[in-house]
Amino acid sequence: MSDCANGVKYFDQVIAMDPNDCDAQKSLGYAYFGGLCTKSYSKALRYLNKAYNCIAADKGNCDDVSLVLWIAQCYHLQGAAKAEKAKDATTEYQAAYKWYGKVLKCDPGNKDATKGKHDLEFEI
Repeated sequence: MSDCANGVKYFDQVIAMDPNDCDAQKSLGYAYFGGLCTKSYSKALRYLNKAYNCIAADKGNCDDVSLVLWIAQCYHLQGAAKAEKAKDATTEYQAAYKWYGKVLKCDPGNKDATKGKHDLEFEI
């Protein structure tokens, strides 16, 4: 994935062959969220949510806490980007708050989720 264009192309091929490949969905989501590709929170969320649904259906909601945290952080950052442009970010902040709550159900001591949820309490 150090080469975004080729990495996306190959993961898209994997998904075309197996639309339920959780790891490919997660990898593409992280590529758009984690900075391997040009950041696109909407693309990241599309893939990360698909990966979450895939993993949760197979292994349960708490199998990949990092993935749940990435989704929360992605919504949070998408909201911050909207707010920076003086747009209403309430929907994104509410979604982030909900996902941070999911992280804390799975990992009650998660410091990133606790901080993220606390930071959003004044935004929503």
